[in-house]
Amino acid sequence: MTNFLLANLRELPDSTLIDSLASLPRGQTIPAKYFGTVVYEVARQKPNSYFRVADAFPSNWSIIFGAVQHDKSIVKSLRKAEGNPKTKDAFFKEYKSMKWGPIAGIGTLLVGGGLLILMLTSS
Repeated sequence: MTNFLLANLRELPDSTLIDSLASLPRGQTIPAKYFGTVVYEVARQKPNSYFRVADAFPSNWSIIFGAVQHDKSIVKSLRKAEGNPKTKDAFFKEYKSMKWGPIAGIGTLLVGGGLLILMLTSS
């Protein structure tokens, strides 16, 4: 199914694409990577369809959003893509948190560690 979808992605109507994606495993298992692979290609080749796919699988947003967040050129094209404003907002909110989350975490640890050292040395 994955090979069929990848080979025919540009010609498939969104309804057929979504129905076909529904038959692929989703989740954190090894076979679920095929779902993410197809979603990545949807974002790359048919950015206007990406958010329709996300709307069809709201419980799998973490997989759908995660499939493309590493590719800045795709994220840039998705900014211009049509889509449900709530879904787009959720995508870009998660993208920002994925991008800045680790930096904020490290900053929090450094500040916390500095405060702890300051407290220990001042007593």
